[in-house]
Amino acid sequence: MPFQRSERLAAIAYALATPLAIVAAFGFEAVAIRMNGYLSIRVVDGRPMPTLEWTLLAVNTLPSILAGGLVFGAAALSLQRRIQGVASARWLYRCAGPVLGVVILAGLIGFASTAGAEFWLFGQALIWPLIALVAGLGVEHLLTARFRARAERSK
Repeated sequence: MPFQRSERLAAIAYALATPLAIVAAFGFEAVAIRMNGYLSIRVVDGRPMPTLEWTLLAVNTLPSILAGGLVFGAAALSLQRRIQGVASARWLYRCAGPVLGVVILAGLIGFASTAGAEFWLFGQALIWPLIALVAGLGVEHLLTARFRARAERSK
């Protein structure tokens, strides 16, 4: 089945939103780390180690969730207002770019995490974009479902 026009335009928009969400995640994380006294990970005996401290968990997740949600939420709202029929577009076709980004980042994290504690030296640079894309896809899905339900009620 060929791409519909709305699917093509949505795929392009979300593919463009993917790097924006990643850049926003790094920006939001930088602000959060600065606000937390430049602490984003615990160092034990000179080695970076993951921790379950709530402040560090919040610093390492909430800004990325916010960045992904804002970027993809804005993209979804913009598409709904400008493109007729985008709410009925197939999800995988609409979101192929961000899903591919999630798969690549998850694979890199899985591969690189076998390095042990050294992973945490650069692991955040992989985890933050992954969190932003997953959160963005979730927001996109919720907004599109809401618009789809609204369109069906108005028929």
